[in-house]
Amino acid sequence: AKSALADEVSALKASGRAAARLQADLAAAHAELEAERQGRAAQTGAFRAQLDDIRAAKEEACRDAVDWAEESSRFKGEVTALLTKCQKLEEDKAAAIESNGGLEADLAAARRETDEVTGRLDGAVASLAQAKTEQERLYAETSSLKRDLAATKADLVQSKADADAA
Repeated sequence: AKSALADEVSALKASGRAAARLQADLAAAHAELEAERQGRAAQTGAFRAQLDDIRAAKEEACRDAVDWAEESSRFKGEVTALLTKCQKLEEDKAAAIESNGGLEADLAAARRETDEVTGRLDGAVASLAQAKTEQERLYAETSSLKRDLAATKADLVQSKADADAA
């Protein structure tokens, strides 16, 4: 009975340690997912700011080109340079838009990874729930064994008292 009780107590302790490890794994996975999400959000924000800067620079360059052309034909060389700058900004814009496609693909991949991690987290939660249920069952069995042991000891003491009285 002592060996069975000791085995049950050991199993209960092992179940508790396994639950603690699962909780730690769950917290680490959550932290990793949150850090990755924040990194993606920062990357997207930086891209949007860069695109806004490019748009503003393009608009400014185009306005400058029109102003110079209307003012005088002697600024033809400068107008040509500004138009070239506009073209370069258009190319930069096109490159930025193309880069956005790559970011969107990265974001889709991150979403897939998020779904995968979420699935693993759901599995970990289910495992934790199962471990808790097992721990509760083992605790109930241990309590029952303790009561049985106490009753057996009481019967033994009573039997010994009865034998001594006889």
